[in-house]
Amino acid sequence: MKRLLPLLFVTSLSLFGNENLQQTITFSVSARSSFSVSVKNEMTQIFGPAPLFNLDGEDHSESITNYYAITTNEQNRKIMAYLDQNMPNGTSLVVYLTPPEGARSLGVIPLSATPIDLVIEISKVSQTGLPLTYTFSASEEAGDVPTTTRIITYMIVDG
Repeated sequence: MKRLLPLLFVTSLSLFGNENLQQTITFSVSARSSFSVSVKNEMTQIFGPAPLFNLDGEDHSESITNYYAITTNEQNRKIMAYLDQNMPNGTSLVVYLTPPEGARSLGVIPLSATPIDLVIEISKVSQTGLPLTYTFSASEEAGDVPTTTRIITYMIVDG
C-alpha cells in the first residue's frame, strides 16, 4: 500500500512584490509491501482422521483454497514461504499461489522448513482475492500421525 507520509517541511517561504508566493515542500513515500490471507476453512476440517490412502497403496490428497491479497509499491519482489518444522515422514503439504498481475508463479511447491520461492517478478501491484491452494497428502509410509500443526510463514522480499 502506498502511503504518503505526512512529513511536510516548509523550508522556504518568500513573498515578492508582484504577489507571487514560493514555498518549498519536502515529502517522502516509504517502500511498502503487505501480504494477507483470508482463511476460508480451518485445515483440520479438511484433513480429518480418515485415512488418506487406499489399500492399493496410492497416495490420496485433500485440498483447500483460501485467498490472499498483496500490495507493494516496490519493484522486483517475490513471495517466499516456509514451515516452522518439516512435515512428518510420508506426508506432504504443497501450496500454489495464483500470481498477481505481471508476476509469475513457480507452480505447485512442496513446503518445508527451508524458505522457498512461490511467486516472482512482482512489481508495483495491489490485488486482492487471489487464490491460494494448499494440498495435503499422505502415503502408507506416514503410518498413524496424530493431530499435528504446522505454521506457514510468508515473506515478501527482494526478487
